[in-house]
Amino acid sequence: MWNEFVQLFTEMGWISAVLLSLGIVFCIIEIFIPGIGFFGISGSLMVVGGIVVRAVAGASATQVVIMIILFFLIMLAMFAFMTYSAKYGILGRTPIIENGTAISKSYIDKKIMLEKLVGKKGLAITDLNLGGKIRVNDQEFNARTLDNIIHSGYKIEIVQIEDNEIIVKRIV
Repeated sequence: MWNEFVQLFTEMGWISAVLLSLGIVFCIIEIFIPGIGFFGISGSLMVVGGIVVRAVAGASATQVVIMIILFFLIMLAMFAFMTYSAKYGILGRTPIIENGTAISKSYIDKKIMLEKLVGKKGLAITDLNLGGKIRVNDQEFNARTLDNIIHSGYKIEIVQIEDNEIIVKRIV
C-alpha cells in the first residue's frame, strides 16, 4: 500500500499535478472570496480532471481510490476550516459572513407590539371581512375577521396575530 502511495506522486505527470494543485488553490480561494462559486466549481472540476488524467496515464485502481480519498479529506479539512473560521476566526470579521438576521428589526418590533394587543377590545371603524380598520386604545389598525363580516360601529376583540396581521371577532 505504501508503495502505491509513493508511486502515485512520483510517477505523476505534470498535467495532472498542475490540475490537482490549481484545483486545490481555487477551492481555497473560494473560501475567502464570496461570489457565485466560480472558483469552487472550477477547482472541483480541476481536481476531478487531475484524478482522471492520472488514472488514464496508468495509475492502478488502488492509486485512484487513494487520490479520491486524499482529496476528499483535503476538501473536508477546508470545509471544517471555513466553518470554524466563519464563527471564530478571520472569516467572522469579514463582510462575507453576515452577522444580522434576514428579518428586519422593524418587523420584529411590530410583531411584539401587535402581540401585546391580543385580548384587547375596541371598535370597528369600517366594515371588516377580508380587511378593514379598527380602533383600540385610541389607535387605528388594519384588521380582518376569521369568519363573518363585522359592520362598522360594532365592538370587537383581538383574538390573534397572524403574519403581523390583526384578527378580530365581534363581541356582543
